[in-house]
Amino acid sequence: MKKLLLLLLPIITFAQKEVIVHMNTDQYPTETRWVLYADSLYGAILEEVSYGYYTQSNASHSDTFYIPDNLTDVTFIIWDSYGDGMSGSYYVDI
Repeated sequence: MKKLLLLLLPIITFAQKEVIVHMNTDQYPTETRWVLYADSLYGAILEEVSYGYYTQSNASHSDTFYIPDNLTDVTFIIWDSYGDGMSGSYYVDI
């Protein structure tokens, strides 16, 4: 009987920057949407979260993803679908 050796190797990301979006939602989390654009406003979309993604009110969330290391300028835009603003908070680590 032959035995099969299976190695699970971690995924290695070369030449990429880690981005973490920290979001503290308000009492209406489903109204929050954000987009991270490459370079300038309305450049290529690097990552986004649509309305309804956040469902827990008054909670902390962290979304982690990776962008190419050669990007030096990005634009982060956040929206509130109701238009009354959000009383939560957020910040982006790159």
